[in-house]
Amino acid sequence: MTTKTGKNRADVITMSFPSVPRLLRVVRCVIAEMAEATGFALKDRDKICLAVGEACSNIIRHSYKGRTDGKMVIKCKLHSDKLTISIRDYGEKFDLAHVRAQESGQVRPGGLGVHMIRRAMDEVDYDTTHRVGTEIHMVKYLNPPEAGDDGSKRSPRG
Repeated sequence: MTTKTGKNRADVITMSFPSVPRLLRVVRCVIAEMAEATGFALKDRDKICLAVGEACSNIIRHSYKGRTDGKMVIKCKLHSDKLTISIRDYGEKFDLAHVRAQESGQVRPGGLGVHMIRRAMDEVDYDTTHRVGTEIHMVKYLNPPEAGDDGSKRSPRG
């Protein structure tokens, strides 16, 4: 685990974990501490930990097909108004087009984890431009953006 801090910069922690399911508890504990250091209430810390745990579980299950020799690199940045988390894997690319959308109140296999991540975080983006693997970027604001008329979330800056 490495940390960076500097004047006018966010605090950054970078961790590298193998794709071993039993280590996800360690990941969630570190993320919970980072969320607390940012100032999130317990309810939001739980949401952030759920999103990160689900993202890592999806990587292990889908990108590495259950193999424990894969690598996940998690970068967590503390800002004064938000927490940003990116998780990079080096397995099979994630294809969002194959994930079926979950409708409200409907539970079925496929896409539920992605749905949970999107519900827990304010912003979620998947970067599939890497030659190998996928990177998910997630943001949680201390003061969440307001929902628009269409249900989308708006940036706190407008």
